[in-house]
Amino acid sequence: MIRNISILAFFVLIILAGSAWFTGGQIALINATAGYISAMLVVAASAFGYYRLVDGADEVTTNHNLPDITEQIDDKYGLWDEENEVPDDPKELLKEEKLRLKRSKRGLKAIIKTSKPAISIYRLIAYVILIVTVYKLISADIFDAVVFLLGSTVAPLLVAGYLYFRR
Repeated sequence: MIRNISILAFFVLIILAGSAWFTGGQIALINATAGYISAMLVVAASAFGYYRLVDGADEVTTNHNLPDITEQIDDKYGLWDEENEVPDDPKELLKEEKLRLKRSKRGLKAIIKTSKPAISIYRLIAYVILIVTVYKLISADIFDAVVFLLGSTVAPLLVAGYLYFRR
């Protein structure tokens, strides 16, 4: 699958570069190609990070102590819990409910544990390359935002389209 996407990405790059060259000249070619390659690096890094996360999921248990989603859907307000006894005093009920909500908030540690795919080093490097590319184009005074964005939009659409039509 990766080989097929790589071959398709190369042919799309050739078509994109040719159309950019004929419609806008050398500056459009540079912007479209730089945008396409930068976006393709971000997509590839995201896919690789996700692959590593899924591959390592067999070895590790869940990283969070969040409630089961089916339990949340079935018993949204905790009406069927046998442990919860409702006090008669409304003030006591309000105090217990506030305490329960305060305990259910996720802390910084839980957020960091569950955000492992978002903080992938591969994605961070790919985004740094994207930012440096834009910076270099701007400093060389050849940055064309529209062409760059068009070029960078093609890469995610290509991968999404390939995966959609492949299923």
